[in-house]
Amino acid sequence: MKLKYRILLFLLALGTASPAWSQAGCIGSSCSVIPLNQDTLNNMYFQFQYQYTNELFSEIARAGTMANISGPPIGTVNLQKFTIGADVGAGYVPITKKNIVLNGVGTFQDVPSGGAYVMPRIFAGINLGYLLGSPYDPTSGDRTPSMLSPARLDIYLQGVDARRSSHFDNGNGKASSGFYNRGIDVRYHLVEGGESLGGPLLRFLGVSLGWGYHVSRFDIHAEQFQRYKVATFTGGQVFWDGYNYLYFDGRIKSTSMELATGLQLLYFLNLTIGGGVSRNSGNADFSLGRLGPIYAITDLNSAALSASNVNFLSNTFNSYLYLNISGKGKVPRYLPYGKVGVDINILALKIFVEGLSGRHVFGANAGVRVQF
Repeated sequence: MKLKYRILLFLLALGTASPAWSQAGCIGSSCSVIPLNQDTLNNMYFQFQYQYTNELFSEIARAGTMANISGPPIGTVNLQKFTIGADVGAGYVPITKKNIVLNGVGTFQDVPSGGAYVMPRIFAGINLGYLLGSPYDPTSGDRTPSMLSPARLDIYLQGVDARRSSHFDNGNGKASSGFYNRGIDVRYHLVEGGESLGGPLLRFLGVSLGWGYHVSRFDIHAEQFQRYKVATFTGGQVFWDGYNYLYFDGRIKSTSMELATGLQLLYFLNLTIGGGVSRNSGNADFSLGRLGPIYAITDLNSAALSASNVNFLSNTFNSYLYLNISGKGKVPRYLPYGKVGVDINILALKIFVEGLSGRHVFGANAGVRVQF
């Protein structure tokens, strides 16, 4: 039986032997080369998870929440016709330094912790009045539409669904990643824009009240078979033939309410400002580990067993070393935020950048669109 299948069978047996199996340990006669016993390994894992990994991935989840609510752009505040474009939303939790105390092992000082999340999207928006054949142009002098007119409603749809896979390390490893995003936003024109303020070069863009619902997922999966030298002793060496795996899965749902307004300056520059609050659910899960046989090669057999005989060595192992580091982060249930934006108008083309700020998290949204 191939090594990788024997490793997977061992992992399955280890996991089913107990509902809460250890996350780090060694089984077999070769484990004496490791200076840490099983109790110390267990304590290290749980202390590290409690003090660091769970908090780290909560920060990543917070950054993902900000990226999730960053679009579509508030742009011209109130649409009269339609727009379509692409953008990239991002969230960022500033890096801080933490001290991690592992009883019986020592203290790790100034360990960095923070979070970042990136989310590409394609979006389109249309004014409902324009869609139904009853548009309103605030610069035409027409009577302002009634509060129940469809011309006061803008509808935005956004999304992306992409996946990529590849091999690395001369075919010994493979990885895949995927983005998924879906969203709908409805904005109501509380106040129509179009009025000049102090001259023809400064125009009021109006006030809109928005509701949005966004769902996003991001995942990374990677695995690799590799040999490590873990120890050298008098007369020989200890090797670890292992299966490496990496797993990250982030899932976020956000419902937001937002108020926005803005000004147009010199015909080619839109300055916008907005703010709101989102209600969120989801998590960011992470697992990184390695499992495989550990065995010694001494001077007595090294002459007979070269590196090309690794299959023979791997089929005669009787010791396993395994390590798994995992974390589970929760998104913030409520996240109030503010945003400011700049649009550069080049005829129908709009180039935009927006900055966002919330509690212990920052964000940005940048992209291009056309608007008519």
